[in-house]
Amino acid sequence: MEQEREQALKLIRSFLNIQDGANYIPRSVISAIVSIADTPDDKMQSICLETLCEISLYNIELVAHCAGLKSVNFFFFFPFVCLFVFFFFPFVSLLIY
Repeated sequence: MEQEREQALKLIRSFLNIQDGANYIPRSVISAIVSIADTPDDKMQSICLETLCEISLYNIELVAHCAGLKSVNFFFFFPFVCLFVFFFFPFVSLLIY
């Protein structure tokens, strides 16, 4: 079961490599990612939070419509996690300030 979830998340993340690829991700998929990101004991919580952050950089309306901003706010309130995001996405710091 875990392998299928990992492969599905890899597929979703591959959409972000395409120009305007975040616009092609269905809301139902974002809702599923939000659900996993809100589950504290799930093994894939951190990667789903990272994926939501990345999708919100490209299409914040999509993430907001699926109630994903409450999960993404986790990154901005805890600096330990922010360091990881800033390492991979240096332009995220421009969105905060």
